[in-house]
Amino acid sequence: MGDIRVVRAQGDGFDRGIHIGKELVDLIQASVGFYHRYLDRRGVSSEQLQDLLTPYLVAAETTYPESMNVLKGMSIGAMVPILELFAINAFEELEPLLESPEGELLFLQRKEGYVQAPITAPGSPLERCSSLSVKLTDTTLIAHNEHWLAGDLGNVAVLPGLVNAHTHLELSYLRDEVPPASEFVAWIRNVMAARRQQPHASAPVILEAMDRAIAESVAFGTAVVGDISNTLVSFQSLLRSPLAAVMFFEMLGFNIADAPAFVAHACRELDALGGTNRVRTSLAAHAPYSVAPLVFRAIRHAIDRDPFVPCSVHLSESAEEVEFILNGGGPWRQLLEEIGVWNDAWRPPGVRAHHTSRSLHLEVDPA
Repeated sequence: MGDIRVVRAQGDGFDRGIHIGKELVDLIQASVGFYHRYLDRRGVSSEQLQDLLTPYLVAAETTYPESMNVLKGMSIGAMVPILELFAINAFEELEPLLESPEGELLFLQRKEGYVQAPITAPGSPLERCSSLSVKLTDTTLIAHNEHWLAGDLGNVAVLPGLVNAHTHLELSYLRDEVPPASEFVAWIRNVMAARRQQPHASAPVILEAMDRAIAESVAFGTAVVGDISNTLVSFQSLLRSPLAAVMFFEMLGFNIADAPAFVAHACRELDALGGTNRVRTSLAAHAPYSVAPLVFRAIRHAIDRDPFVPCSVHLSESAEEVEFILNGGGPWRQLLEEIGVWNDAWRPPGVRAHHTSRSLHLEVDPA
């Protein structure tokens, strides 16, 4: 079996089905051909097949109209009869109707190597489906295939487009460049040092790495991303890509004299980008240890103008952050003092993460 073939389909169910059918025409026709030969060997005519499947077809049309629209579109795109394509999807219901129940093994049971009918608990039919997961560096792919008959080898798993809700595309060039660290703040220091080596946000190495990261995301089935950006450089790359996205302009400012003006300037930068229905923009606070409370509130006020715009924040990523929020000390305070942004007027909230988010006028799911 070769590589997984990923198809990106958009539109309503019928349009998605047509696109899927066209892109996977060879695989769908091969699968339909296998089941067609199976039915032919049992002398099942088109009229008999229609009689057998009508109750299931009516139930599917009533209960799952959107899925049936996808199936109808696939039949048109792949140029196969809708009834035969539906028969594949209703095969476990159809197959017992085609075999003698008088003590003989069913077709699927023989294919699975049984010499006598397997014993299953009441209400627990034999599981013939295949579920799988693939763990990648930054995500997990989950797929499910309804049949695994030998004659149907090579069929595909169809799943919705994956969502990666938190990416840093502009940092893709640092892949394998920052070593792991035993403490989060030590790792952050390494990230900051690495970024200082490349001060130009639009350097070719950064742009090329972003394009590779986007291509890799698409290749593994990602359809939507939430991208966190300090420089806005990923916006044009996302526009050129097939991805849908929200690009969050991440604000950092622990010691800001005029928070409303600071956030208003960021809003003007986003307005200058424009945005589309597919690639939208919003503001994001980096984290409680790097953003002053007044900046949080200014961000909250800015995004309140559009109730459908999402927001993002890093929250409780490390033990060092929890310590900082509780008592104002630890490695984070040391780092803020070293880089000259500590604010003597700041007072630690002294509470846990979700209480912190509420005190900063953010709505964050504590789970």
